[in-house]
Amino acid sequence: MNTLDVKQKIGIICALVALFGLGFFITTRFSSKKNAITNTTGQTGKAKATLSPQPSTTLSLSPSTKTIKVGETLSLTVMLTGDKAQAVDITLTFDPAVFSASDIAVGQAFPVVLRQRIVDGKIIVSASIDPSNQPESNPTGAIFTVNLTALGTKASTTVDFEAKDTIVAQNGKNIVGKTVAGTYTVIE
Repeated sequence: MNTLDVKQKIGIICALVALFGLGFFITTRFSSKKNAITNTTGQTGKAKATLSPQPSTTLSLSPSTKTIKVGETLSLTVMLTGDKAQAVDITLTFDPAVFSASDIAVGQAFPVVLRQRIVDGKIIVSASIDPSNQPESNPTGAIFTVNLTALGTKASTTVDFEAKDTIVAQNGKNIVGKTVAGTYTVIE
């Protein structure tokens, strides 16, 4: 009888997740279809221009503003509202002289984590829904939470989404409509 041991099963699952992630990356990075004007022919035979629907998805930070003291920790959550999505690539930027980032915790919206890391003033998270879920059931809400510990004082510092590396994917298209940064004050 041919059965797979636990290591073989884990290997197969890891390979499937890696293939899904690679497919998502290739689809979103190299897709030639963007939100653009499309020509269509009307009833009279004259060409008319119609716009593709604009994405209404918003990525934001919660809380979006806060004052904290040096040594305190700010728990920051990345939120998704608007259109439902199947996967995300999120890159947040922050001033590493003001904050130290730690403890990324995945939210309920995208339980399958493909990548998470903190490096050089960036927080990078790639995650997806469970592939067995249908697009209609994809949730919105908390994508992930990260802790920022205040290292130094600053009258105003921003945590922002890096536009070129932030993607919210739905059927192979980036549907980010807008991103909303957070502004924080660190005092002694």
